[in-house]
Amino acid sequence: MWEALKKDLLTISEMAKLADCSLKSLRYYERMGLLKPVQNSEAGYRYYSAHQMNLIWLIRYCVELDIPLKMLHDFMNQEGHLDYEQVLAYGKQIAYEKIARIEEGIRFIESSEQELQLVKDHESNEKYTVDLKEKYFYLEPHDPTLGEAESIRTATRMQDEVRKHLKSDRFETQEWGVYYAFSEKEIKRYLFMELPYKVPEMKNVKVVPAGEYHCIQVMNEASQLERAPQLFPEIFEATKNVIAIERMLVSERFEVVSEQLELEQFRMEIRALGLP
Repeated sequence: MWEALKKDLLTISEMAKLADCSLKSLRYYERMGLLKPVQNSEAGYRYYSAHQMNLIWLIRYCVELDIPLKMLHDFMNQEGHLDYEQVLAYGKQIAYEKIARIEEGIRFIESSEQELQLVKDHESNEKYTVDLKEKYFYLEPHDPTLGEAESIRTATRMQDEVRKHLKSDRFETQEWGVYYAFSEKEIKRYLFMELPYKVPEMKNVKVVPAGEYHCIQVMNEASQLERAPQLFPEIFEATKNVIAIERMLVSERFEVVSEQLELEQFRMEIRALGLP
């Protein structure tokens, strides 16, 4: 009977070759209680059924999706039967989440490449203009005399607030910095964080108008927004209502000396737009 059964089974070597995985992996899946041979010979050889190929492929895709194999036990019943349909549904959900993260990464890379090109195109510190679409900024009051560390702490709180309203732990703003609103009577100073879209229930959200912004790049020293009237006299002569934005640009090179980042390598972009 064993000889009759044996002709329909695969040895561990044959199964490994067919599944394109190692013998070590098959033995590991067995130790995890996920893939047991359908038969062990008296000599201790493992034999598998061809229908177990689907289970091996499922396990391998779980590994590729970073799903812990021990989690598969959560999809087993008391008899040790794996609910294949539930695992597929869960794997599909994880796969779509990974795709979303990959797409976020691609957008970040492309945005960084554009900024690097912007830095290269305007290394001579000349003024230039950019046409920007309408944006949504989340604002919090800013006191530049409190120092950079306090600004970072405020930005961290702002990011937590945005994540709470977006109901996402993966929000990473592509643009944040300092926002000044100049008028004839006063200057209002804020930290800003760009939102991916307008969030109606969020407070302190400013619609930043589309338009042709005048820009200049400066090295990362103290904030230059207080000097915006001197940097863009043509705009301030035409109107007293001006918005000015300062943000950090991507650096082409990061140099680490004594485990400390040399901040002077960073460049800042200042944008200004006159309002009616």
